[in-house]
Amino acid sequence: MRTMLRYITENQENCARVAVRESGKTLLDALIGEVLVTCEKLTWLASSGEQYLKPEHRDTGRMMMMKSVYVEFVPLGVIGAIVPWNYPFHNVFNPVSAALFSGNAIVIKVSEYASWSIRYYKAIIDGCLEAVGAPKDLVQFVVGYGATGSALVTSGVDKVIFVGSPGGWRDCCENCS
Repeated sequence: MRTMLRYITENQENCARVAVRESGKTLLDALIGEVLVTCEKLTWLASSGEQYLKPEHRDTGRMMMMKSVYVEFVPLGVIGAIVPWNYPFHNVFNPVSAALFSGNAIVIKVSEYASWSIRYYKAIIDGCLEAVGAPKDLVQFVVGYGATGSALVTSGVDKVIFVGSPGGWRDCCENCS
């Protein structure tokens, strides 16, 4: 997270310009609404996130005082994420940071209306993964219409993150069982 944060901070204007070119928003909107928000999340994950993934004992209450409860967080495996076009930078880095931080790989289906920027984002992510000695194939991208989203959801991924409207979910996964 720190490596990604450092790269984004040092290249924030380029990151914002790519989001502007992809979405048509203003540079200020991309800087504040995408880059700054992403940096805040990465900062929190790097400084505070680990404490929430540590195993912990929980109170059972008086009715179950003879029992003990222990919560341990384990990676799920491969996360599938389907994200819309309107915040192209943040909609990629938000699920990527959550998945990687919690020990998972991720496949992201970006909107067919915001696919130009993924080459740039993938280069950032790959560089950060390489810098910390992690496999670059932990993060993959797919592009396409509803059938591509449906294929991702039904591919056997261990968890799905969907950002969008109910109509978008229906369009994407109308054939999902």
